[in-house]
Amino acid sequence: MNSIPPQNALLCVIAVLLAVAAANPARRAAAAELPSPANLPGLVLWLDASDAGTLREDTKGLSEWRDKSGKGNHVRQSVEASRPALGKAKQNGLNIVTFDGATDYLTGPAVLPAGQRAFTFVAVWQPHRIGGAQSVVEQAEVPMRGSTRAALLAVGGAYGFNGESNDCHTLVPFQPNAWRLTCLEVNDADPQNVAISDNGTPYVGVTQKPGALKLGTSGLAVGRKLATDGEYLQGDLAEILIYDRALPREKQQKMLWYLDRKWGLDCLGWLQSPDGRALVFDFEGETYGDWKAEGEAFGPGPARGTLPGQMPVTGFLGKGLVNSFHNGDGATGKLTSPPFVLERKYLSFLIGGGKNPGDTCMNLLVDGKAVRTATGPNDKPGGSEQLDWQQWDVSDLAGKTGTFQIVDRATGGWGHINADHLIQTDRRLPVLIDQTRELTAEKRYLNLPVKNGAAKRLMRVLLEGAVEREFEIELADAEPDWWAFMDLAPLKGKALTLQVERLPDDSKALELVEQGDTIKGAEDLYREKLRPQFHFTTRRGWNNDPNGLVFYDGEYHLFYQHNPYGINWGNMHWGHAVSKDLLHWEELPWALYPDKLGPMFSGSAVVDWNNTAGMQTGDQPAMFCIYTAAGNPAVQCIAASNDRGRTWTKYEKNPVLPHLVGGNRDPKVIWYAPEKKWVMALFLDGNTYALFSSPDLKQWERLCAVEVPDTSECPEFFEIALDGNKQDTRWVFYGGNGHYLVGRFDGKTFTPESGPHPLHHGNCFYASQTFTDIPPEDGRRILIAWGTVGMPGMPFNQMMSFPVELTLRTTPEGPRLFVVPAREVEKLHGRAHTWKDAALKEGDNLLAGVTGDLFDLRADITLGDAQQVGFVVRGTPVTYDVPHQTLSCRGSSATLKPVNGTVRLQLLVDRTSLEVFGNGGAAYLPRGVIPPEANKSLEVFTKGGSATVNSLEVYELQSAWGVAGGG
Repeated sequence: MNSIPPQNALLCVIAVLLAVAAANPARRAAAAELPSPANLPGLVLWLDASDAGTLREDTKGLSEWRDKSGKGNHVRQSVEASRPALGKAKQNGLNIVTFDGATDYLTGPAVLPAGQRAFTFVAVWQPHRIGGAQSVVEQAEVPMRGSTRAALLAVGGAYGFNGESNDCHTLVPFQPNAWRLTCLEVNDADPQNVAISDNGTPYVGVTQKPGALKLGTSGLAVGRKLATDGEYLQGDLAEILIYDRALPREKQQKMLWYLDRKWGLDCLGWLQSPDGRALVFDFEGETYGDWKAEGEAFGPGPARGTLPGQMPVTGFLGKGLVNSFHNGDGATGKLTSPPFVLERKYLSFLIGGGKNPGDTCMNLLVDGKAVRTATGPNDKPGGSEQLDWQQWDVSDLAGKTGTFQIVDRATGGWGHINADHLIQTDRRLPVLIDQTRELTAEKRYLNLPVKNGAAKRLMRVLLEGAVEREFEIELADAEPDWWAFMDLAPLKGKALTLQVERLPDDSKALELVEQGDTIKGAEDLYREKLRPQFHFTTRRGWNNDPNGLVFYDGEYHLFYQHNPYGINWGNMHWGHAVSKDLLHWEELPWALYPDKLGPMFSGSAVVDWNNTAGMQTGDQPAMFCIYTAAGNPAVQCIAASNDRGRTWTKYEKNPVLPHLVGGNRDPKVIWYAPEKKWVMALFLDGNTYALFSSPDLKQWERLCAVEVPDTSECPEFFEIALDGNKQDTRWVFYGGNGHYLVGRFDGKTFTPESGPHPLHHGNCFYASQTFTDIPPEDGRRILIAWGTVGMPGMPFNQMMSFPVELTLRTTPEGPRLFVVPAREVEKLHGRAHTWKDAALKEGDNLLAGVTGDLFDLRADITLGDAQQVGFVVRGTPVTYDVPHQTLSCRGSSATLKPVNGTVRLQLLVDRTSLEVFGNGGAAYLPRGVIPPEANKSLEVFTKGGSATVNSLEVYELQSAWGVAGGG
């Protein structure tokens, strides 16, 4: 779930200052004093849109650039933004190419010298349009070997480099009308031969094909069109430089001095040099290079993020950082940089880890003495491994030679230091300070601005000085990506204090927070582009495991792991929703909040029909949530509700089961009627689980251990009839990935008889639970899983699988679980398309006229002499291979034997998933799929022979959210 590496506040400031510099006449007037490209070392290609004399001004006061296709208006640049020109001449013995865009578009082919295998490509540009695919720079005309072309593409709100059959890598987010400096470092000898950075923030390699970016094949063009006619960059392209990467350090600095002084980019502080090394210091290589490492703490080279046994490390830039947690907190060492000249007013750096002055710290040495020092923020148990910016004012040391020394002398808790991205700059970083805001809770919701990828800040809501809510959030300092919310109903009329730790002093985050009677942005709720239309998704934020599936008083209750304040895992609450039909869900206020025992991890829910816990307060039985409080250590707790699950009270004597071993968690509790007791299945560690019993949900004793190979966490345990015979039952025990055992349970010991067997063969199924307390007249075993599907660009993330019904049936291999969609799906059926007894030959498509994005598709096919039969759903094939008797979809496959020469298939199609069921549930393949938005076609096919479609039913589905156009 990783997302694109974040842009930090400093780099956002740089982008703004770059825009100012681009429009500043004084900056342009001073250009004559700058180094000229004529004497820049290693320059291979220079393109500058600065020759104002050749730019044709139109009636709108804009100048046109046109590419070789001869079409106009592809790229536009204002005359006022023109730059000093370099005439057409050979420089440094190389054919330096200029262009003017109005007369000859590109003066000759921009061919790189023969043998130029490694180079740095720098483009200064300003995109104007978001939406569609746009070409910024593209290789001209002749396709490259192994690739159609190479292009820097803008797609939607991001851009990336394309070198693989026009497959755009949308890696770097941008804002329109903000100047960008993109640096692409290319090396044919490196299997991952392109690295991209944007305004100083490095990103991952973007192609795996050596030689894919040989720009010298036939030249370089600017503003060329793509395959889709009419989609061109609208924006300003100011300058392109391509230069040799194999330059000594002093020549690298001269090249970047030119960019720095011409554009005011502060390149010497943050742009990577042509050999991949930052001009102050970064840690992207396999080794420390010129740095000297002593001791064991720093390992053989930069860490690639989190080290074994460490909490997740965040906030660093690129792929590597200094991390002295090698071999844990007991290791010590020292890391010393090569000398460098202090050229700027400030030294800025990212730092984290322990707060042990002198022992876990970073020092600046001048003349052998520590003249500046900094530490991480942590000196107490808990804490966070997030790196954050700090800055030293070194203006009094200008011209002196300095050395960085990173020290780890501590061996106890937080006995390590993390550092990254040490840069020189003339720009002051915002100071990080704790900020507060007072307000009275007057409306239903507190709307909170979120910027995806921003630094996580600890936010508290205080009531009369005590912490009422506490969570981490990626607060937006300015324009947010989306709005999270907190329900103020329990606090209405109260005076509250909002407190945020370490906000930049110029942040507007707390000013942006606002109250409302609705969720901000709710006008688009359930209409978002990637919102599943009949799978449960939470309104805002992240969800993972379903918890506490229970039926009570006509309602299905779905609790779930939930981060209300971000689109990634964290801040674990229990979200809560109810439904009367498993289709239409109403979100209730969050049931469980993190507390002093820790965040709320997974668990289950029951109805205490017999008041065994003695906590019923009215005529209705109490409901209970049984959950893990995942502090240090993790323990098991309970909470009760006496109002049908609308409000919850945690037991004052929690925990009811103390820490046992490892990460023990995820209690699944059921009522065992023969002995009138509660039974809990609990994950312990590794592949080991255990069963416990209790008379009252408060006191638990251990019954037995259960080993389930090839799985861990999130246990499920239930009794189920074999072949529908309630007098002949088995017990099923499974873990997070659905690998299940079939066996017997005597109230004390579970005895496996077979397994583990896979419940599913897909890629978006985890941590499933089944509902307890389904009425006997219904009698179904209904399951919901976490549908592990990322939903990029949405203010929510992940979903629940569609509810399915489980049955245990006898097969030649023994008892096996069968999985079919819950019958309630039929309530969403809209327009039907049906066929009976239709011959299907290769090339035929009975579904040629059926289009849409939501379907329930059911087919019964006699295979005949076909080698393959199946469907293509919005571009995704679902294939039954007849000779191999396998059903497959996008890399997932399951054995499926035909019955009397026939297979039966059912497909549920939603906007982000495709769930495939074979032969009445003998095979189950849930797949996360985000199809091309424009492709809404269906196809039924046969290959290698003919088949007979005995029946084919395609139902267009209505949206469970009541959204128009959902079907």
